[in-house]
Amino acid sequence: VLNGLSDNYLTDLFLPIIRKIEELAGQNYTNSPETTHAMRVIADHLRAATFVLADPRRVVPSNVDQGYILRRLIRRAIRFGRQLGIKENFTAKIAEVVIENYGEVYPELKANAGKVREELEGEETKFSRTLERGLSILEVMTRQIHRLEQVLTQFSEGDIDDSDDRQFLTALLKEEWLAAPDYLR
Repeated sequence: VLNGLSDNYLTDLFLPIIRKIEELAGQNYTNSPETTHAMRVIADHLRAATFVLADPRRVVPSNVDQGYILRRLIRRAIRFGRQLGIKENFTAKIAEVVIENYGEVYPELKANAGKVREELEGEETKFSRTLERGLSILEVMTRQIHRLEQVLTQFSEGDIDDSDDRQFLTALLKEEWLAAPDYLR
């Protein structure tokens, strides 16, 4: 393996990126297999995204074609960053390390550094808002399900004649209970 190491991510091509991720996450690359995996995904995906964004073809994150692949790379890196406890936007900081380390050999990285930072920051901000909204909806739904379970457990087998009646009542309760405006109070 390169540089006499058994881990490609510890070579001089990836190590500066890994070190930056360690700094941002406040964790060591070798803490656990999960941490190592997360840092590898972040390093790999953001290195690739930086090169794609700096390419003169001007691919940007979107919902179609190459833009979709780029968006998936960036968002997957963000998810793994959140798993490591990185709360603030970090993708542009990783891109800076990529640009610094590869910029001499790939001058388009330095020439398009501003565009790379702008696109990464924009995509990360957009995805963070999406995550926050999704988690908020999930929290509401979890509370609704918990309250519904509390009501349903109050019925004993003798309260309802047969399983068909129980299924009907359960469906009815779910429908009416979840629709009630005061349900979350």
